[in-house]
Amino acid sequence: MKLYLTSVSSCLSEIESFKSLINRDTKLVILPFSYHKDYINKCEDIWIHFDREPNSLDSIFWSTARPFIDAGIDPDNITVINQYSDNIAYIKYKLTRENTIVYLPGGYPENIVENVMKYDLLDTIKQCEIIVGESAGSMAPFKEFFVYKDPDYAGYKKFKGLNLIKGMTFIPHVVLSNPLIIDACRRFKKQRRKTTIFCVIDGGYVVIENNMVTEVHKAYTFELKKRKGKKIRDIIDSLRWSYSINKNGDDYYQRLVI
Repeated sequence: MKLYLTSVSSCLSEIESFKSLINRDTKLVILPFSYHKDYINKCEDIWIHFDREPNSLDSIFWSTARPFIDAGIDPDNITVINQYSDNIAYIKYKLTRENTIVYLPGGYPENIVENVMKYDLLDTIKQCEIIVGESAGSMAPFKEFFVYKDPDYAGYKKFKGLNLIKGMTFIPHVVLSNPLIIDACRRFKKQRRKTTIFCVIDGGYVVIENNMVTEVHKAYTFELKKRKGKKIRDIIDSLRWSYSINKNGDDYYQRLVI
């Protein structure tokens, strides 16, 4: 299994290893499991929001599919799963066809996990060859993930993920000057010291194949260092940077040491 995990999927057309996967027969399956129940909660909602008509102002299909189309996928080869009308056998068939990319869009990562379990799709997901995650869709594949206080969440909270990837986790849309993000990273790292936290800014990505990181761009790992008597804001103002080197000796990713 190979996973392309992004903060925003617009960067996909810039990833050469991803574009090299695409040919005229490549199929894309959009699995819209991440949306809030107040936003999409019945069959008609999915079809309304994923209307393929180019002039449909309410449709998010084209904005969702655009990075994949730009990378070379034929729009006619794109399937949007409707969890309220598609039967489970059909969903499993679509997800596991040869030369298929599965896309987990942004939204609420815990909803992805909940729906995968609800529809008994975890074993099917594990058979997928290529998975692309964006934002929430990049968080759900890990064994655990966490959120921080923002308009959608009351504060720091840890969740169980799909456990497709072990020993790492992912936090998207990182702004290094945001003390709420730094505090959440610190809290998670104290609980899971051996887990690598990838802090990914918009435009960044992490590529993982068979639980090994193979590509990183605009992503930082979070390392916890004890600093007595310092507040979060003081720590942010005194960030230090270093580099981790992979086994080939190349600059691999930047390590954020606070």
